Amino acid sequence: MHLDKFRTDVPDARDLQADSWARVAVSSGGVHEEHQLVALIDGGIATNSVITANVVDSWEPRSLLGTPRGSHATEVAGLIAGEGTSVNGTVDLLDVRVLDESGHGSPEDIAEGIRWAISAKAEILALSLVLQNDNEIVRNAVMDAHKAGIVVVASASNDLTEVPSYPAEYAHVIGVTSMDKQLERAPLARARGASVVAPGHEVQTTNAAGDLVVVSGTSMAT
Repeated sequence: MHLDKFRTDVPDARDLQADSWARVAVSSGGVHEEHQLVALIDGGIATNSVITANVVDSWEPRSLLGTPRGSHATEVAGLIAGEGTSVNGTVDLLDVRVLDESGHGSPEDIAEGIRWAISAKAEILALSLVLQNDNEIVRNAVMDAHKAGIVVVASASNDLTEVPSYPAEYAHVIGVTSMDKQLERAPLARARGASVVAPGHEVQTTNAAGDLVVVSGTSMAT
């Protein structure tokens, strides 16, 4: 599916102020607010973050134990569940760390993290990560999540090429790309593989210290 220009007929998105629109899923259903158990499959939420109050369980592979964490997962978590930066209802988080500080991870760790989230009864898997090649191990884990009745969403990548990106392009995955405050495609937001559009350009979230920061990217829309 190619989205050359994003929808501009969504009243819920139009009515939001510039400083409060951070987490709106723009689709035929508009904005949804309800309690959910969300597994954030990323680089791990900072252990001193205020967002850890929303974390009910966590997992990481042995290969990452004791290693530094980047800020990416913490910023994404702030948009999912942060007080004052999320428009979701009450959200419980499963912190599933599969990436290192620089954002790299193995397909084996990603697949194992997905299967751990399945066993932990996640209702939604949020994969703010991109693989440049199809990987059978990850694809099978995603299919297992789908068969378990879990909603799987994944970022569509931050480039304008036509090279496939996964897991956003797998069957039964909702690929998410980002738009700006004018409801136009955000700079570098990929249209290929996207079926949902959400705010992800210059949105406000919390960092590890609990301070408000402005971030951009399809991960922030996921």
